[in-house]
Amino acid sequence: MVRKPLPSWADDGVGEAIVSFVRGVCNPASPRYVPPDDRIAVLDSDGTLWCEQPASVLACFIMDHLTQPALGQPWPVDGAVIQAAADDDYVFFQLLDPRHLCQTLLLGSAGLSPEAFIGQVHAFLATARHPRFGLPFGQVVYKPMLELLALLEARQFRVFIAAGGGVEFVRAVSEPLFGVPRERVTGACVDYAVQHVDGRIQVSRTGSLLGDPGEGDAKVRAILQSVGQRPILAIGNAPGDQDMLDYVAASGHASLCLALRHDDPLREYAYGTVPAPGPHLARGSRWLTISMRDDFRRVFAPPPRALARSMGWQARFPSRPA
Repeated sequence: MVRKPLPSWADDGVGEAIVSFVRGVCNPASPRYVPPDDRIAVLDSDGTLWCEQPASVLACFIMDHLTQPALGQPWPVDGAVIQAAADDDYVFFQLLDPRHLCQTLLLGSAGLSPEAFIGQVHAFLATARHPRFGLPFGQVVYKPMLELLALLEARQFRVFIAAGGGVEFVRAVSEPLFGVPRERVTGACVDYAVQHVDGRIQVSRTGSLLGDPGEGDAKVRAILQSVGQRPILAIGNAPGDQDMLDYVAASGHASLCLALRHDDPLREYAYGTVPAPGPHLARGSRWLTISMRDDFRRVFAPPPRALARSMGWQARFPSRPA
């Protein structure tokens, strides 16, 4: 029996189209063949790789820190932000633009070493739970997307994550959760202070960013700065990913753009609008919409037990939506 490359995807439709595209660009005899050096894929993170409702995981991390004084000194942020966290006002944080959200994180984490910040992220993922599903946040990753990432990696794609904000937060989880090396996360990065103390180098986070956080053309600029060339595959889920997908759709190679529609209120959420192809879709480029309801056999799945142990999760997993 031949194992399906994407077992958590429906038998027909988008899953088959993805596999066909990957096979075509990897087959030297195909007119769509793309050399390995040019096989680059870029994906949005929130709402594309893991759940972003009722607020992004980064927003929930910030809320968690704002309501736990034992984690350190109170964050010097606006009182309305602190009150919203105390009230579990996820809508407030969902509506914050990426720049404001990043600035809140910068104010609260300035002075931390990179290692201390990563430790805080891992501790949060191991202990804090999603308000609806009751699962550790590290378990609300989309199983079909993990299978797609594994397929791309096996076919010599280099996969990058385009983060709208909180690049270091995504880097802290990109390899253990998504299998994407941390150096392949693009976006506006925190600036670091470097000091010589007793003959040793000490590095700490500052309250400044290098680059522009956000969606739209900021993602395109970040991709060019980090990757240096145009990808041939892109996946997003929101209007803020439109520029990134349009950029990939104009590739000189065969290309594929995927827009994930959240239309499954039973297993996840139903919300938002998805990017749509523009009038100048390049020849050889395809643009498909993924329906979470119709194209995903399952949404979430337990992580490997070795990963669960390393992240401090329970050995036995609670029941969850399929």
